[in-house]
Amino acid sequence: GAAYVFYYLRDQHGMPRVWAGLIAIGLFGVVLGLILEAMARRLTKVPVSYQIVGTVGILLLVRAVITWIYGSDFRQFKAFLPRDKACSISGVAVAKDSVVIFLVVAASALGLYLLVERSRLGTMMRAVVDDPALLDTAGVAPAVVRRQAWVIGSIFASASGVLLASQQQELDVTFLSLVVVQAFGAAALGA
Repeated sequence: GAAYVFYYLRDQHGMPRVWAGLIAIGLFGVVLGLILEAMARRLTKVPVSYQIVGTVGILLLVRAVITWIYGSDFRQFKAFLPRDKACSISGVAVAKDSVVIFLVVAASALGLYLLVERSRLGTMMRAVVDDPALLDTAGVAPAVVRRQAWVIGSIFASASGVLLASQQQELDVTFLSLVVVQAFGAAALGA
């Protein structure tokens, strides 16, 4: 969704890419996180099979809304990172945008690791998964921690969507949906 917001602001309305990125990733990511957390909160009270169906339903809803607004055809997405050659590794040309994306992903992974493993919020996020009632007895509202975790996750997902669309140089709702489905599989395997 954030990639489409970025496209709408930058390509269709001429907004500078920095502002479009801040709105698409910062604002849209936060709002999306809050909406998804509210939906997920309602799903916690139902059996696991319904949770899976509800999660797939949310994905299909997002896909349907995007298709309704933009149609099912892919759209050209102008890259906003430099695409010329940065270096060559074993005879394979590596573009500058790939280097930038690699550095952003590496820094994000390190930052997320430090957040989860070394910060108070990370400890609370792990606790809300393991035993929310125990976290509540410690004086921390589990709903607030879950909300913060959803917002952080949605901001990461929004940034990923914008970077992926820039590297692919196209917006395709089917392709982006399949990436999300693959992420569900990776999350399930990684437990």
